[in-house]
Amino acid sequence: MMSSVDDNKSSLSCTYDQAMVNLLQSIAKEEESISKLIRTESDKAMAFTGKKLDFPTHPSNSEIIQYNQTLIHLLDSVLMSKWLLMKKLDMVLHHRTEAHGVQLDEDYQALDDMEDLRIDY
Repeated sequence: MMSSVDDNKSSLSCTYDQAMVNLLQSIAKEEESISKLIRTESDKAMAFTGKKLDFPTHPSNSEIIQYNQTLIHLLDSVLMSKWLLMKKLDMVLHHRTEAHGVQLDEDYQALDDMEDLRIDY
């Protein structure tokens, strides 16, 4: 009789290539989710500021400051998420090149150099 642990192991086993495909699909889904979040926040900002930047809801200065702080927090989170996605993609490319002996080209080197990029605000 097979235990539930054995059942989980057999259902989780997959080839290296399938694991890489799963990881790439995961990255694509995260990118799509982030894109939808940014679109939603853009719509929210447009409603808050108005198409003519006339603030149709007439917020107070403290409400504007609070909104800006909330938006900065969201952008920080999005940037961190994008950084993590880049690291995942970097991992996939690194493992793929090692597994198949592919040489990295200059485009990949440019991605690698992005680790040195700092964003200060």
